Amino acid sequence: QNFSGWVRLRVSGPRGRQIRVRHAELLQPDGTLNVLPNQNAEAEDVFILKGRGQEVFEPRFTYHGFRYAEVTGFPGQPTLDNLEGCFVHSDVPKTGDFRCSHELLNRIHRNILWGQLSNLMSIPTDCPQRDERQGWLGDAHLAAEEAILNFDMAAFYSHFLEEIRLAQKEDGSLPDAV
Repeated sequence: QNFSGWVRLRVSGPRGRQIRVRHAELLQPDGTLNVLPNQNAEAEDVFILKGRGQEVFEPRFTYHGFRYAEVTGFPGQPTLDNLEGCFVHSDVPKTGDFRCSHELLNRIHRNILWGQLSNLMSIPTDCPQRDERQGWLGDAHLAAEEAILNFDMAAFYSHFLEEIRLAQKEDGSLPDAV
């Protein structure tokens, strides 16, 4: 499942041990991360252990768009108890839904919801995995109707419209991204 967020890491180990977590949406045929779709986004977090019992690393200062995480430097063999994917997005209450008798259409709708939420990070972004996490106005406009159908977007869009107003130039024109 692709999503926006980070990996929460629970670990005990020696002081100074560096643990790296890299993120990507795809794998290479050999099972290694395919970071090419990330473009220039490094999508890597580094945690240096204090060496005082169990530590929890959760990089709340950033986020990544990913499906796979590669952990190196972990002391021992990590388990599912050590790693947790945390889905992070702006808090927009769900207000709408769609269900029908055709399971493929239901799955497509669930994918739309995950994709929409993964691109709500204070502004509407176009992709959480790449290095250009910006509020492209074209993408924001194309996704607005879907977002409003499924979520309470009033506060979110009030904020974004104010950002657009502040970015407007004296001649009335707007930049491509806000």
